[in-house]
Amino acid sequence: MSKHQLANRNESKTLVCILAAGASRRFGAPKQLAKLASGNLLQCSINTLAQVASQVNGDLALVLGANEMQIKPHLKGHFILLSNLHWQSGMASSIVCAARYAEQHHYTHLLICLADQVALTATDYLTVLNASRCRRAAAYYQHRLAAPALFLAEDYAHLAGLTGDTGAKQLLRRHYRNGQLIACALPRASIDIDTQDQLISWQNKL
Repeated sequence: MSKHQLANRNESKTLVCILAAGASRRFGAPKQLAKLASGNLLQCSINTLAQVASQVNGDLALVLGANEMQIKPHLKGHFILLSNLHWQSGMASSIVCAARYAEQHHYTHLLICLADQVALTATDYLTVLNASRCRRAAAYYQHRLAAPALFLAEDYAHLAGLTGDTGAKQLLRRHYRNGQLIACALPRASIDIDTQDQLISWQNKL
């Protein structure tokens, strides 16, 4: 990281937030607890993103919803737990939780991450975080912009008004068209775990 980037880090306050509130209906069980080589799926995400948050002097937050009481005992480490009471309404409700917390605690940047993108490394997340400190950034794969995505404080009001299960894709596209977002090629972000077959396929690659 350059001296310029370090200086900018000292002036900013970043919240790295993992969204993990879904019911895992396609998986057939809480996929947050799916077994990977180095632990359960969500714990592996926490471990990676705790390292990322530490490198940017940020804080790590985790949004839980469905099966929260079942999942919590299997997690360790230091993170801010945000409970999404409206998880049934879709992913947007988890983004709302993250944005409201970031706004209330005066974070200048919010990195939205998905727990099930199992192929992403700390370097991948830092690629998004370091892409720009004056504009947004997001992963670009399979011809689309998606998580992990970095937002600015001025986006929080819009994010807090999201509804349904479409997330913030429209906002990302609008910022990109306006030259206010950097697209980061992250082909590994296309790998996620939604079904048991996908989990088996991923495990066979390890």
